[in-house]
This record gives sequence, structure tokens and C-alpha cells, in this order.
Amino acid sequence: MIEHAWSLICTKCITDPESKNVTLVEVVQQLNGAPGTVFPILAPFQTDFVSTWYRTNPERGSRATGKIVVHSPTGNALQATQFAIDLTEFYRTHVIIRSAGIQLDAVGVYYFAVSIRVENQEQWREVARIPLNVTVMEGAAVAVAAEARH
Repeated sequence: MIEHAWSLICTKCITDPESKNVTLVEVVQQLNGAPGTVFPILAPFQTDFVSTWYRTNPERGSRATGKIVVHSPTGNALQATQFAIDLTEFYRTHVIIRSAGIQLDAVGVYYFAVSIRVENQEQWREVARIPLNVTVMEGAAVAVAAEARH
């Protein structure tokens, strides 16, 4: 059987080819839009959605299909991506889904719902909801943030 260990959003995931360990660069928990941002908008920034899966029985390989559905604060399902989870050879795997942007339709909390469907089954099982907060900065907040970088 396959279980979900963890998932997150970062700007870059680097996988060591020998150990298969990952380095996660800039974990993303919030996006700050510029003042005057109008929705809907395609926010153009690279992200890696990283999801780690493992075998509950280390001696028995398994396959499944994973799915990520992005839910907006308005309740809309904006994007859905399916991916293969192949644990026939290795005990664990990191699935990395790279994106050049994300569709946003409002300010608020977006949820990346992670689900699994085991091989030869029809039912999806949700295993995690990863939140991403989207805000629009006010003019004074932009000035303070710019000063903090210098």
C-alpha cells in the first residue's frame, strides 16, 4: 500500500541523484500581489509542488495515481493535475510538479487538495490540503517591504 508523507510548494526542488534526498528552496506559503492587482490573473512565477510518498510494506512494491486540485477561496476548482506514483522499485518517491504560473481568481486562501487512487480502484482518497494565502499589498506595505530589502 502507498501512503502520503508530505507535500509543499517551493520555488525549486533539487534532487540528489544518489541518495534521492531533496533540497527545497524557498517554501511558499503566501503570495503578495502588487497594489491594484485585478483578478482573475495568471501569477507568473515558477513553483515546484513536491509530494512525497512511501510504501507501508517496504518489501512490496505498488503503483497508484495521484492528483492535485487547486481550490480557490471562491470555491472554484481552478487546476487539476494527475501524476503516476510508482513504488515498484524504490521505498519512497518524490513527485515534483513544476509550474510557470498559477491562475488566481481572488484574494484569500487557496487549497491544493492532494488525492490518491490505488491501482485497480476507482475511488479517490484525499490525503492532504496544502494552503496558500494570496493577498494584495497596500501602498504603505509595499514601501516597508522595499525598505526591508535594502
